[in-house]
Amino acid sequence: MKQIFWNEIEDFLLEVEKPSQYLNNEWNSIHKKKAKLRMVLIYPDLYEIGLPNLGLQILYHIVNQKKEYIAERAFAPAPDMAKKLRAKKISLFSLESKSPLSSFDILGFTLQSELTYTNILDILELSQIPLYSSQRDKSYPLVIGGGPGAYNPEPLAPFFDLFVIGDGEEIILEICDSFVAWKKTSLQKADLLRELCQIKGVYVPSFYQFKYKKSGELKEIEPKSFAPTKVRKRVVNDLNQVPFPTSQIVPFVAVVHDRCNLEIMRGCGRGCRFCQAGMVYRPIREREVKNLKEKAIQMLKATGYEEIAFTSLSTSDYSQIETFIKDLTNYTSPRGISISLPSLRLDSFSVELANLISKTKRTSLTFAPEAGTERLRKVINKGFLEKEFIQTVKHVFESGWRKFKLYFMVGLPSETEEDLKGIVDLATKIIDLGLSVIPSKEKGMLRIVLNVSPFVPKPFTPFQWCSQERADEVLRKKEFLREKLKSRFINFKWHDPFQCLVEGVFSRGDRRVSLALYKAWKKGAILDGWSEYFNFSIWERALKESNISPSFYLYRNRLKDELFPWDIIDIGLKKDFLWSEFEKSFRGESTPDCRDKCIDCGICSPKGPKNILAKEVVRREE
Repeated sequence: MKQIFWNEIEDFLLEVEKPSQYLNNEWNSIHKKKAKLRMVLIYPDLYEIGLPNLGLQILYHIVNQKKEYIAERAFAPAPDMAKKLRAKKISLFSLESKSPLSSFDILGFTLQSELTYTNILDILELSQIPLYSSQRDKSYPLVIGGGPGAYNPEPLAPFFDLFVIGDGEEIILEICDSFVAWKKTSLQKADLLRELCQIKGVYVPSFYQFKYKKSGELKEIEPKSFAPTKVRKRVVNDLNQVPFPTSQIVPFVAVVHDRCNLEIMRGCGRGCRFCQAGMVYRPIREREVKNLKEKAIQMLKATGYEEIAFTSLSTSDYSQIETFIKDLTNYTSPRGISISLPSLRLDSFSVELANLISKTKRTSLTFAPEAGTERLRKVINKGFLEKEFIQTVKHVFESGWRKFKLYFMVGLPSETEEDLKGIVDLATKIIDLGLSVIPSKEKGMLRIVLNVSPFVPKPFTPFQWCSQERADEVLRKKEFLREKLKSRFINFKWHDPFQCLVEGVFSRGDRRVSLALYKAWKKGAILDGWSEYFNFSIWERALKESNISPSFYLYRNRLKDELFPWDIIDIGLKKDFLWSEFEKSFRGESTPDCRDKCIDCGICSPKGPKNILAKEVVRREE
């Protein structure tokens, strides 16, 4: 491997767009020279998307807290930079030390989206590292993956040595410790993997053989004798007991979510039947108010940011949210620091919270009705009455808010034309209400960003048995909504159904679809999550050449007893519970929030993980 010298990179840095994304020495970045283990954490998308990722920042902080370990960062280069690296035969490098990625002990990829998978192959090739795990001996870095995509790792299985299933805060150091001990021996890579697969939450795909029926369905998953029959996800029981980065990295260039991001809770008890995150991140674990306030103030002082966001799947569900906000605003308001609540319930309590934080800065509110009618919302377990939502919206307008975002999906199970019209009717009612409530001189400020996405069934949800709607039908619905929602007050946004097709194949695909991934990358597929780079014709050819039929993976309903590729993983949820939720959806039956009533999903147990709410901590202290 050619040694990288910074002056070589500087020679062409001004010839690429946004050169500052390839620099180092951002505020709060960490630099070490010597260590027993060197890891590079990789977000396989552009810097502006990957830098704020909280999972990456948490692991970066945890690994670097250990004196003997180093964690650096790398991101997918933009096409112009990748072209320069290839032309000059320079390896992709880490930010902190500008070291070639092949010189590290471990490469840790964040698997946030299926549309980043071709980027992973590109990063490995740019680093002069063989793509397939079977081609890499102990002289190459160990390639591991974690994050949401790891809940169905099979489409990536041939390329990765192992996957981390679940929370990474504790397991990351256990993997590092095992690696350091192995380095002192003369054992081979297979010996290391054999030891690592004994760690709870580690899945080594090469230790499992997948057998298929003639019809194409999965027949059997056969583990080697020493490998676990199922890999149980790793759960951090108490978030208050694990490190959290209060000195988050501040970039030189504009990035998404450019602010302090404070995770106030993990998990969700609402049980929306389409939502993978709401299922796989159970149980609910809330940080204590005192813990949060200390961290929030430390973060603001360490970064200089003038905005802090409370991140979670449903921020207003945090049991002590009002107490926490009132307490923190005593610090933020006098200093002109704004607070952001990215996800809110569709109720008046959420608006009261929004009003509480709006003294400094008032931008927009975000609500996610998801479906246009009450019938379909019952199907997906997104239970709220339209009249109550309209009252909430009225409260929003009367409180001085003029902008907000709405999120809907199309192609949900059992959706009808009436449900589609319901999206139009609901948006129209909101506009009419706004124009009737907002003072005349402010009516021009009314803006609704209406986001519509095609539904993609995900593993470990009640809808994992459902089919996905065909792209041509989704396009028809797009044109219907675009025509009906023409208004100067509406900014209509739509997610490409062909990107969703690719996402669906890799969301529910098995090990066989890895060939299509490889062929698509070889044909030039890259940065598929970006509309300006996504090229569906490449994917059509790659799928055809690989004998992969999208219809098999997308357009058929699954039988109750079908074996899924991700059934090798045990997230704690009972499969029978998911099936019962699937059946209840078509009866329009609701399931309560598990914080109000245990729904016997299988997650909580006397000796295992369980819901931890901040309000319970307050009661104990009282």
